[in-house]
Amino acid sequence: MSRKIRKRKVFYLSGFDPRGGDFYYNLYRDEALKQSGRAGVPITVGASGKTGEHCSQWNIVCADDDTTVETDYCFLHWEDIIKKHWFLKPRELIAGFAQYFWRYMASGAFLKILKRAPLMAHTIIFPIEYLLLSLVISVRAGAYIGENPGFHAATAGLLAVLAGTSLYAVALLLGRRFKIFWLARIFIYCGNYPSRPAGDDIDLRAAAFAEQIARAVADDLHDEYLIVGHSLGSIMLIDVLGHLLRKHPGIAAGDKLCVLTLGHCIPLVSLFPKAGKFREDLRLAASAGLRWVDASSPVDAVCFGRVSPFLGIEAAERKSHITMLPPRFHRMFARHEYIKILLNMFRLHFQYLMASDLDAEYDYFKITAGAQRLHDRFVPPPRSA
Repeated sequence: MSRKIRKRKVFYLSGFDPRGGDFYYNLYRDEALKQSGRAGVPITVGASGKTGEHCSQWNIVCADDDTTVETDYCFLHWEDIIKKHWFLKPRELIAGFAQYFWRYMASGAFLKILKRAPLMAHTIIFPIEYLLLSLVISVRAGAYIGENPGFHAATAGLLAVLAGTSLYAVALLLGRRFKIFWLARIFIYCGNYPSRPAGDDIDLRAAAFAEQIARAVADDLHDEYLIVGHSLGSIMLIDVLGHLLRKHPGIAAGDKLCVLTLGHCIPLVSLFPKAGKFREDLRLAASAGLRWVDASSPVDAVCFGRVSPFLGIEAAERKSHITMLPPRFHRMFARHEYIKILLNMFRLHFQYLMASDLDAEYDYFKITAGAQRLHDRFVPPPRSA
């Protein structure tokens, strides 16, 4: 039987985004207000404040289904680590991405992704496609100008170089606008992830997050504890679960602890041959009995839509209690509005955290602030005999 809840604690892990807690607080507050006004479900979002070294928290009050629900929403900070991996020089980005791409091709991981998630496979090669095509166009444009018979040879050569380099500089500026370098940074980060030494800053932060979650569950002041990983936050989430389940093996017992992955990117790391520790964490999460819902859209080019987080680890997938939920973004908007969102890759990737124009099964604000537990909302009850 589905039980209404009155108190929830959410632990949110953002993607590879240096903007941090203030950005995500403002996003949640503004989008909750939109959703509340459209759906007629009162949601009040309180002020955000630091509650620990790596946590900012805000309180949410929602009147849902004749029940007043209070949610403590904890944003887990790791943007300081992200900034350390945020290479600024284009030369470093291009060299790092080329190394990543070669590693991914040589390991056979790219072919697995091409087979199961072709849209994501194209996103992986998109930065190289863009940079190479821009270079070819710039060189050809420069050569065309240099071949103009109306110029002296030296002048033509100078104009050719100026035209080519200027055009490529414009292409690099447009690349920033289209988030090409953001994508490149993401893939470089994922490529280096399996080679990290034990006890590095990511490992220590994941352990700290795990202890924070464990303390909250032990205090038992809430009816549901929901760990949310969006985008590359789903990768950090696996490290957190590894620490949590090893140190507190019985924490997943009962029905209070739940996991929600949104637009997950887990195979970007798990398919690397050197990612043995990461795959062990995935196996541990699968066998722990965690109630886990994944909402990753097949039209989202920056995730593995409708692909299990346990891709390539079939035994773990069979053991897991995961529910694969297609968010169906096309049902959230009128057709013309949906097409506008669809054409903006990164806007679409953030729709998991945003309001909709129409009622839909997937509603982030009902999940994080409403009266139903995650498991009851999306997992149908067993059929009676």
